[in-house]
Amino acid sequence: MRILIINPNSTKDITRTLVAALPRYEGVLLHTLDAPVPAPAAIQSAVTSIASAFYSFKAILPTLAEYDGFLVCCYSAHPLVEMLRESTTAPVVGIMQASLVTGLQLGNKVGIVTTAERWQPLLTNAVASLGFDTARVQVSTTGLGVLDLHAKPQTEVHALVAARALELVRDGCEVIALGCAGMTGLERAVTEAVGPGVPVVDGVAAGYEQLLALCRMKLQTSKALLYA
Repeated sequence: MRILIINPNSTKDITRTLVAALPRYEGVLLHTLDAPVPAPAAIQSAVTSIASAFYSFKAILPTLAEYDGFLVCCYSAHPLVEMLRESTTAPVVGIMQASLVTGLQLGNKVGIVTTAERWQPLLTNAVASLGFDTARVQVSTTGLGVLDLHAKPQTEVHALVAARALELVRDGCEVIALGCAGMTGLERAVTEAVGPGVPVVDGVAAGYEQLLALCRMKLQTSKALLYA
C-alpha cells in the first residue's frame, strides 16, 4: 500500500515533523510531497490556499496513479482534497474533516485550537461547508502564525495553545482538535492543561488512520456524480 502524505505548503520542516509522528505499519509505504516553490511557505488565506493547491496538484499529477491513498495535511477545507477526488478513484482524506469525524464520535462538542485570528471565520465557515453542525464546533485562535509554531520558543507555543484549549473546555467543548498540521506533537501539552478526561485529536494522525482504514476496506472515491 503506497500512501502519499501531502504538505501543500513549501515548508519542509513541517513535513518532517508530521511524518515523524506517524506510526509505521507492515505493508504501508509512506511517501511525502511538499508543495514546490513558488508555493507559499504557509497557508493563511484564500489566496495562499488556492496557490498551494495549484502547485501541489501540478506536482502530484504525473505520479497520481502510483498511490493507493492521499492525505492532505492542511487544517482547512483545502481545495486540493476536492481536486484529487475529481482526479482519482483512490481515497483522499483531509485532516480537518478527519479530526471532526473523530472528535464528534468522542464528545458532543469539539473545540478547535488554531493559529492566526483570520482562521476563526475561515474554519467556522469550513465546518459548515464540510457538512458539520456549527453549533457543535467552536474555534479559538492563538494569534500565532503557522511558521511561529516552530520558530518561537516551544514553551511559549505550548502555553498559548494549552491556554486556548482550556478556555474551549470551560466553554463546554468536550474534545480538543489541534487546528493546524504544524501542531502535531502538542497533544501532551494540551492534555496536561485540559486533563486526561478530554480527548485531544491530532488531525494528521486521525486522517492517516482513517485513510489506511479506507484502503484496507478497498473503498474508493465515488464516481457516481460529484467526482465523476
